[in-house]
Formats: sequence, C-alpha cells, structure tokens
Amino acid sequence: MEVNLIGSAVTVRAFLPALLLTRGYYLQVTASGIAVSRPADS
Repeated sequence: MEVNLIGSAVTVRAFLPALLLTRGYYLQVTASGIAVSRPADS
C-alpha cells in the first residue's frame, strides 16, 4: 500500500508544472479493495 501512495505522490509532483501551465487535471483511480481484509480462500 505504501508503494501506491508514494508512487502517486511522485507522479503528481512530476506532472504538476505541466498541468498548471495547461490548466489540466490529474485524475487518480485506485482500488479500494486493498485496504479491506478478506477471509482466506478455503
């Protein structure tokens, strides 16, 4: 989960100057299922 969080922050930091110049936006889509534990398969 840490890799997803840090990777997202690094990506935003890399593209932020270009997004500000072009008045673009950053849409982040994540999987929320990773944060929920589920029982092991039988």
